[in-house]
Amino acid sequence: MLRKYLAAVLAVAVLAPSAASADVMTWKLRSFSKNAIEVAFYSQNRRTEWPGGGKVYVNRTYDTVSYPLTCIKGEKICYGAWLKGNSSRYWGMGQGGKQKCTNCCYTCGGNTSTQIHNLNEH
Repeated sequence: MLRKYLAAVLAVAVLAPSAASADVMTWKLRSFSKNAIEVAFYSQNRRTEWPGGGKVYVNRTYDTVSYPLTCIKGEKICYGAWLKGNSSRYWGMGQGGKQKCTNCCYTCGGNTSTQIHNLNEH
């Protein structure tokens, strides 16, 4: 019985990510759209999205908004933003992270803080 317990504890310890590998990446986005913008972030290394669970962040302000994401050091994360109710008007990778982008991805590590990404009308 003790062997099974120790094997289970060891398996959890090996499979669980260590606290040392966790990091925080803070994204900064500023919208210049008169309409609300929906935002999500997409890991390129694993099947993870922020905020996750089919939810999105909603930005209704012209102010710079910070989005701190808990990530794994070395993980590549990209943003996607789109007009609320109109995903054909997008920035970065767009809704669902399906579009190609330039300058919309960063690598997590060392408590990274991104430059401000301006979401201008187009």
